[in-house]
Amino acid sequence: LNIPSIDYGGGTGAILVEPQRTNLYLHSNDFTNILNNKVGMTALPNSINTVFGSLGGAKLMEVNLASTPRLNQGSPSTIGQIYTFSCFIKSGERNQVRIVMEGSANLSAYYNTDTGIISGIGALCTAKMKDFGGGWYRCILTYTATASNNSAYVASANGSGSTIASGDNTKGFYVSDCQFELGAVESSVITTTTATVTRSTDSVLKSGISSLIGQSKGTIFADINLTSLNKLSGILTVDGGSSPNFINILIASTTLSIRFRKDSGVITTVMAYVIGSIGRLKIAVGYDADNAQHVLVVNGSVVATSTNVVNFPTLPLSRAIIANPDYLYLGDSYNSCLLADYKMSNEDLIKLTTL
Repeated sequence: LNIPSIDYGGGTGAILVEPQRTNLYLHSNDFTNILNNKVGMTALPNSINTVFGSLGGAKLMEVNLASTPRLNQGSPSTIGQIYTFSCFIKSGERNQVRIVMEGSANLSAYYNTDTGIISGIGALCTAKMKDFGGGWYRCILTYTATASNNSAYVASANGSGSTIASGDNTKGFYVSDCQFELGAVESSVITTTTATVTRSTDSVLKSGISSLIGQSKGTIFADINLTSLNKLSGILTVDGGSSPNFINILIASTTLSIRFRKDSGVITTVMAYVIGSIGRLKIAVGYDADNAQHVLVVNGSVVATSTNVVNFPTLPLSRAIIANPDYLYLGDSYNSCLLADYKMSNEDLIKLTTL
């Protein structure tokens, strides 16, 4: 379907571009199902509207005096692979939960759904929260699997940083849309019932636009919302279509790279910059092969230059690509992209990229 996903996490709409993902968590929003094992808890279905505006969130209530009340489900995993678990939580009488993977304290964290503060993050995982408004938070934990059958649980917790030792049947919290997926970043919600569900890869490109792309001289620009540095992702590419020639913006972990490829030669990094933190990035590349002047500008600052023309792609460049299998996926959202058929001045590139 040619219908983009829109991410409003930054306050305004941005196009969300994602790779193929599979939700391995079954009955992701049916907490009465037997696969959603409730240990010392009961589920009250359709107790509240979810973040998507429909009635479907469940309230998980503790069983009186039950030990460590929790929601639990096992899912297949491959040892050594990176996985991300997420679920939407809203405070009830309890305002803290603990997410634990594989029953390990090293793969766990505490989430305060009143304040949006995370504590007690295990040594072998990362954790984050996203505020979706209306009291709902997406609570996220990413880790490297050490077992072939993951067990994920979401437990009632208290303000002292521990799970509830003895349940209280007047207390609970709200939950919806659990997701367990292979990958270092959570993707948009994929609802499951009796089987896993796979969302297809997003593909965003435009061919036959050589007249809009600067050939020996030009500018490419992307304004993105970066939520993780633990990724290998293409940001924006102009290439020769069926030919192997390209100019490419790539993020690999904390390094932002500008790469050239000429014919079937090696891919050459001509400019690079170390990204200090996640957040909004406005990236502009001005290139001029005629005068051997290339520049990388990020968030209003010139961060790298190059005179490399040896590896500059053979022309023409005829296709612009945000996402397709050839150039990897950002897995985050785009506020805007721009192509210019001339190299902007450094002054204009600084203005264009200033936050």
